[in-house]
Amino acid sequence: AIGIARALEEATGQRVGIKWPNDLILNEAKLGGILTELQAEQDRLQYVIVGFGINVNGEAEGLPSGAISLKQAVGHPVNRLPLIRGILEALERVYGQLQAQGFASLQPEWRERSTILGHRVKVLSQSRLPGGQARAVVGEAVDIDAEGALVLRHETGVQERFTAGDIILC
Repeated sequence: AIGIARALEEATGQRVGIKWPNDLILNEAKLGGILTELQAEQDRLQYVIVGFGINVNGEAEGLPSGAISLKQAVGHPVNRLPLIRGILEALERVYGQLQAQGFASLQPEWRERSTILGHRVKVLSQSRLPGGQARAVVGEAVDIDAEGALVLRHETGVQERFTAGDIILC
């Protein structure tokens, strides 16, 4: 998310935020998203597949409510080739940093780009309740920890970590 946000920021000159865990936010609207799939065993990662989508030259009427395109943000169509080149180069730099220094080296920037820290949110957790419904937890998003998990503080003051889930601002 950080690599893509950096590249989009360079292309637009506008600050791109991250709504944990996988949305790219520009002007308080969703610009794009990142999906990951992984296969792991108890002590070994088999593979990770990362995909992303960005609203580049879409018109307002063709986008979902609450979404924005780069074209809307900058006021003119965006050339996709230099954009994707910039994104791939930024991803490579961030991945190298992640391998060499771990997530902790990216944590301050993630916190700075976060659009939810300090806000009351509802987390729809991947852990399911009886009957198959997603578990919904409300509290204040207080941190992104050294492993990239969201730390939520309940009204009781108890903190809980989430490694996956959907976020809704309350």
